Amino acid sequence: MDNMWKLSLSAIDELLEDSDYGASWEPVSCKGNSPGSISYHKSAVFGQSVVIFGGRKDFHNNPHAYEFDFHHQKWSKLN
Repeated sequence: MDNMWKLSLSAIDELLEDSDYGASWEPVSCKGNSPGSISYHKSAVFGQSVVIFGGRKDFHNNPHAYEFDFHHQKWSKLN
């Protein structure tokens, strides 16, 4: 999760009309305590946040949950 990207959809109308329109991916500058490199996790979006739970980290089960706040671009570990 240290390497996050977002798809800019500010011109979604142009993209829908012309599939060759240049939609672009942009890196996300993140702050806070990120979950690091995990796989097989579950995620859910709640308003301006996404919650990541579980998965595998360093070949072990990851029992933790993390929240990413889109507005502040900040990770936090949930209790």
